[in-house]
Amino acid sequence: MKKNFAYGFIFFLLLTGIWGVHKESGEGFFFSSKASFADPGPTSGERKVLDLVNQEREIENLPPLTWNNKLFAAARSHSEDMAQRDYISHESPEGETFNERILAAGYDYNASGENIAAGQSSPETVMSNWMSSPEHRANILNNSFCEIGVGYAYENESKYGHYWTQKFGRQQGVTVCPDPS
Repeated sequence: MKKNFAYGFIFFLLLTGIWGVHKESGEGFFFSSKASFADPGPTSGERKVLDLVNQEREIENLPPLTWNNKLFAAARSHSEDMAQRDYISHESPEGETFNERILAAGYDYNASGENIAAGQSSPETVMSNWMSSPEHRANILNNSFCEIGVGYAYENESKYGHYWTQKFGRQQGVTVCPDPS
């Protein structure tokens, strides 16, 4: 009976996302329910922002940006942090900058930028707001950038609910963006 209960409890923990197995050692461990053991990757909304960015760049005869998972990880993490701790800023409450978050995600860059927004419930609305702002528009249309990651988070109990981050970059050693086709 105790053995069946233990297996059932472990199965429950796996389903709820608060227990995992270390990939290399095989050891079990617990972690916060806010953490993600196996990130499912970008949502359709995050990917839609990439499409909208590239539509804007095409209008200006600029090359499209390509998706980068390290920039995505930094962007998603920042959106989640802002949503969970109910703030909107390029700096975390501890003073961590967007460049530090990009480097912490393992992205070595020679050009980088960030756009953030809060309150917009759709990719179309957030892109419209960014394109209406000269500073945000400049990042979206910056020809120095080759890659992008977009992060979105929602927290019902926060002031704005919806939080968006775009991370832009060109990797260290890259002088000309590669042709994405």
